[in-house]
Amino acid sequence: MSQSTWTVPRVRLTPARLRSIIDRTRTPAFFDDLARHADGAVELWVPGERTWLLTDPAACRQALVERSDVVGRSSRYRRIQAILGHSLLTTDGADHHRRRRLIQPTFQPRHVRDYAPAILAAADDTERGWRAGDVVRMEQEMAALTLSAIGRAVLGLDGRRHADRVGESLDALQRAIALTLVPGSERLLHSRVPVLAKLRTAIRELNDVAGVAADSDAPFVVALRELTAHDDGLSRQDLRDELLTLLLAGHETTAGTLTWAWWYLDRNPAVADRLRDELDRVLADREPSYDDVASLPFTTAVVSETLRLRPAAWIIEREVVAPVDLAGMRPPVGTVLAISPWILHRDPRSWGDPLSFVPDRWINADGRYDDSAPGQPRGAWLPFGAGSHVCVGAAFAWTEAVLVLARLARRWRPSDSDPSMPMRAGATLRPGKPMLMRLGLVSG
Repeated sequence: MSQSTWTVPRVRLTPARLRSIIDRTRTPAFFDDLARHADGAVELWVPGERTWLLTDPAACRQALVERSDVVGRSSRYRRIQAILGHSLLTTDGADHHRRRRLIQPTFQPRHVRDYAPAILAAADDTERGWRAGDVVRMEQEMAALTLSAIGRAVLGLDGRRHADRVGESLDALQRAIALTLVPGSERLLHSRVPVLAKLRTAIRELNDVAGVAADSDAPFVVALRELTAHDDGLSRQDLRDELLTLLLAGHETTAGTLTWAWWYLDRNPAVADRLRDELDRVLADREPSYDDVASLPFTTAVVSETLRLRPAAWIIEREVVAPVDLAGMRPPVGTVLAISPWILHRDPRSWGDPLSFVPDRWINADGRYDDSAPGQPRGAWLPFGAGSHVCVGAAFAWTEAVLVLARLARRWRPSDSDPSMPMRAGATLRPGKPMLMRLGLVSG
């Protein structure tokens, strides 16, 4: 489509819509409403900032894979940088490429294989604390498990010992993250607004934990620490910032995915039974290992379908820094591009029966898991982003989610979750209230 014959519809940020951004339990519905105005894109008019919500899959993919000198990180990432420092999450261009070159080898499949025992040990610890009939907060259980896994495998710290401390700090961080949508919010970080005072305390707590990791003897940390001696390596502060990002992103996203997976399995008992049938058939009487992941297509499909309906990274932003054509659309330089997997993964133009939990959509005619099996267009499936900023730990996250389900779902059937569980859209899509589930053992 040509811009000369097509105009992006504009939606103004009314007080009610502003409340939907600040009240994060209302934000997903707000984006759903925005998408209804879009035929490829819709402009959200915000004082001081032009934002386009892209809904065309081809345009979204193109925006993510364009060179950073054409489409770069948005100003929101610079605001987050004021909170979390310089890391893979917040940098762009040459600095980002340098950091990625140093860190990415650690998360290649050959290393993820080495991390699998730590993941399974964390799941073992969780099971030892479970008692049939107990009611648990599943989001806390999965957060403690994944923090333990990333701590043991990569960071060289006892994640469970820090779980409460990190969990409370993350809560404060999630509640403050909405302010990063407001232009100039980095200047507010030193104000006395209560939520920001809690945020500053949370950042200090998280940096303390990252400091513990920075002094550990874990092979990954040792390798990064050795790079601080090189001119093109990481400074001591860089090291701490990267470990802080891994501490947060390395457990928060997968914890959320696993929490929602348990909820969907409770809501869909036939799917849960089929998952357990696959685990019983493949594993028999032994425990899972890294080599089993490739032999568990339906378990992988459950993870994929959870990520489709509850994407961990539900919103991605870029900014147009030079003239660019995105599938025929030409956003003006300075436009912030909002790309929402929440919208893309549920669009009926790309997915059949888009709001239903159907893991079978990911199984091809040969019975194998296949990313392309649903037939969605490129750009409609972005569980870990795309392009140069695609999640560096994607292989770790996939392996962790599949192995945790393989380890726990054979024996446990958490149930009685709230069927109308709300969401809170912070950095990730969290349950909007405690995810209370009753622990039950699988009979037979």
